[in-house]
Amino acid sequence: MVRVLQINTKFFGAGTENVMRSLGDVLEKRGCVVDYVVNSIDGNKFTLKDKSIIVMQSAKYHITRLIKKIDFAIRFSYRNDIPVEEENNLLMKKLGVNLKQFYGLDSKILVRKFRDIYVSRQPDIVHAHNILSFTLSPLIAAKQLNLPTLVTLHIFWPICPSSTLIKLDTLTHCNYKNWKYCSYHCSCKFLRFLNPTNYMKNLKKILVNNTDILIAVSNFMKNKLLEFGYPEDKIVVIHNGVDTEKFKPSKTEILSLIHISEPTRPLYISYAVFCLK
Repeated sequence: MVRVLQINTKFFGAGTENVMRSLGDVLEKRGCVVDYVVNSIDGNKFTLKDKSIIVMQSAKYHITRLIKKIDFAIRFSYRNDIPVEEENNLLMKKLGVNLKQFYGLDSKILVRKFRDIYVSRQPDIVHAHNILSFTLSPLIAAKQLNLPTLVTLHIFWPICPSSTLIKLDTLTHCNYKNWKYCSYHCSCKFLRFLNPTNYMKNLKKILVNNTDILIAVSNFMKNKLLEFGYPEDKIVVIHNGVDTEKFKPSKTEILSLIHISEPTRPLYISYAVFCLK
C-alpha cells in the first residue's frame, strides 16, 4: 500500500485544487492512502469527513504570508520621479520593515514542521502543487529525509515571479528568456523590492536540487522551463486528466469556451482579455 502526501496552498479552489482532489480520489480507488497538507480550507467542512488533511497556516511560522497586509502600501507608493533604490528605502522606513525578508524561499521553522509531518505520516511519495505560501520548505524537508518528491507545475511560478507569463502593463505575452525586465513590465510592484534575477535563480536552484520530477501539464510549459535552463531529464509532461465517469464527449456542436476560474479577480479578467486578442 503506497502512501502519498499531497501539498498545496488550498484544498478547495479553482483548477489546481480540483486536479489535486481528483488525483487523490483516483489514487484512493487504486488502494493508495492519500494525505493532504494545505494552508487553508474554504468550503463546506462536511465534505472533508473522509479526508486526511493537515491545515498548516504558514503565517504562524513564516513572514511571507504577511505580504497581503502591506500589498496596498506597496502598490500605491509606486513613484516614477525618484530612483528605485530611494523609493525602496522610503517605503521600508515608512512601514518599519525590511521588505526583502517577505520573499524568502525557505524557513527553518517550516522545514522542521514538515519533517515532523513526514515522520508521523510516513509517506512513500511527496507530491507538491502550488506551494510558495509554504516557501520551498516542504521540498527541502523531503530531501533531508530522502523522500521521492514530485512537483506538478500548474502555473508558471518557477519561471515567472507573477506566475502568469504575461506583461501585465500591456496584456501581452512575455517572451523574455531571463528575469532582467520583470519589474518593469509586471504590475506586481513588490518586484521592485528585490532583484528578480537573483530571486528566481535561487528559486530554480532550490527547486531543482530538492525535487526528483517536475511535472509540466503541457508541452508549452516544458519548453518554457527548458528556455530558463531547467534540466530536461527532470521534466515530464503529463496533461491533466479527465474523469470519464463525469465527463463524456459531446454529440452536439462543439462550442468555443474561455474558462475564467475566479472572475472576481482582475488578473483573471486580464487573462480573458489576453486570450480574446
